[in-house]
Amino acid sequence: MKVREIMTASPATCSPRARPSRRAAHGAARLRRPADRRRPSRHLVGLVTDRDLVIRGLAQGKGSSTPVRELMSPSPTTVQENDDVEVVERLMATQQIRRVPVIDASGHPVGLVAQADLARARRVSSKELGKVVESISSRRSWCTGSSHPTLPT
Repeated sequence: MKVREIMTASPATCSPRARPSRRAAHGAARLRRPADRRRPSRHLVGLVTDRDLVIRGLAQGKGSSTPVRELMSPSPTTVQENDDVEVVERLMATQQIRRVPVIDASGHPVGLVAQADLARARRVSSKELGKVVESISSRRSWCTGSSHPTLPT
């Protein structure tokens, strides 16, 4: 199965100069670097999620006038739309990320794969889904800085 078959196509996009909006707060937004004001580029420069808005914005006392570039995760790991689904599964597990932007052969963002997309594609049970989410979402110890746990392949 290919990534393009399970991805959410055309998620919300914005410029890194944009201010957070309700649209960005309700899902992941791909970010584009403006080449110039008349003809903006479609190249991915970052990813901002609802969690980013809370952790990097609200929790740090930043208001709605804060540019998205200050809240986003820059240079996110991506997959191509023609990659096998196993590639995105492996990335999510090894890098412990919940969403992976999808790019086309030209490097332009065309979609997004989330944990739920993988679950639907694999038709996993609720119990299996819980294990997948737990393995992807488990974080290293913030106090000790220890590495992420090794996940079975």
